[in-house]
Amino acid sequence: MLNVIYTIKACMLIMYTRLTLGLTAQRLVRYLAVYVAIGWVAAEVAFFTACRPFNGYWAMPPPDPQCTTLQYYAIVQGCFNISSDTLMLFIPLPLITRLSMPWKQKGVLLVIFSMGVFVIVAAILTKVFNLINIWDPSYMLWYTREASVAVYVSNLPMIWPLLREYFPMLRSLTFGQKSTLSPKGGSSTGRLRGKQAPTSRALPGSFGDNRITTTIRGTIKGESTEELSGSD
Repeated sequence: MLNVIYTIKACMLIMYTRLTLGLTAQRLVRYLAVYVAIGWVAAEVAFFTACRPFNGYWAMPPPDPQCTTLQYYAIVQGCFNISSDTLMLFIPLPLITRLSMPWKQKGVLLVIFSMGVFVIVAAILTKVFNLINIWDPSYMLWYTREASVAVYVSNLPMIWPLLREYFPMLRSLTFGQKSTLSPKGGSSTGRLRGKQAPTSRALPGSFGDNRITTTIRGTIKGESTEELSGSD
């Protein structure tokens, strides 16, 4: 289950890297990727060193209660897991709120990414039930909910174009017109003219239409503005 959760985190970080191309927020994504990697290594080390001697993991009876309860591992894993989930939630939300599009369309994106709040709540409840009574296995129910909802959250932005094809009513909730992502303090229209010639790059498979074309109009004071236009 631990590797499932951290694989999902890696997938989300890859998507964040593509969404923040050319933006200053990409540096935060890289820092968060390092933190997530440290958290995974720390959790693995805590898991394989919690029980001593090592053969106590399968010994009957176990020589140490940690061989069955893994309480120290649960504390380390919970600290890194919950904190990284919280940091991961704060990266897309500011970008979405700065998009120049109707609030109905913004609301869809906010709901999709805000499902991560349930993942955080499930992770907290997992550790609460686990640490209150280390002999009660009922915490596994919330552990399963955390992993399953995390799978939904990480895949929904990528399968959104497919859902739009099968459910036409969803097309009104996605990008139907040009929408602009401008840096803080920049223009809301994104039509800033600089000395550099406009360059474009296509990001297929994003959560809007079948593809999103990002056009960099120029730079002002070291910040770039990007125009996101969807095409059916």
